[in-house]
Amino acid sequence: ALNGNHSGSDERADEEQAGDAGTGLKETEFTRELLHEKWSRFTERIRDRKRMYSFLKNHLPDLEPDFRIVVNFNNADQLEMFNSGIRSELKEYLAVELDNNIFEIVSNLPAEEGNSELLYTQEDKFEHLQKKNPALGKLKKDFNLDFE
Repeated sequence: ALNGNHSGSDERADEEQAGDAGTGLKETEFTRELLHEKWSRFTERIRDRKRMYSFLKNHLPDLEPDFRIVVNFNNADQLEMFNSGIRSELKEYLAVELDNNIFEIVSNLPAEEGNSELLYTQEDKFEHLQKKNPALGKLKKDFNLDFE
């Protein structure tokens, strides 16, 4: 009777450990540099998927606190292609390579910039650019520039 209880508890402990190994949280810290290295290795694995290969190779992710991996997309088509064909494969690969399965891949798609204000004149274009870079006004004044 003692053996039965003893081995039964061992079996449960083994099952719990095996369960932890399969579904346990792995929170190993990793750096942006290590993420980029593993990201680049993954891109080589998908070389045959040319569009995603090219995109991922040229768009390294950002690493934010709490293991947030931010991928910046240029348009909705890239995001859709990533979500339908790459995301889960990439997540599995990185989980093994980084020994971390609690990270989150966050997709960032820039908001559509409305074209409600079209820039027709040279002055309009300059004002728009000056809003983005105020030093342009100083340059215009210092060099006595004008529109022709």
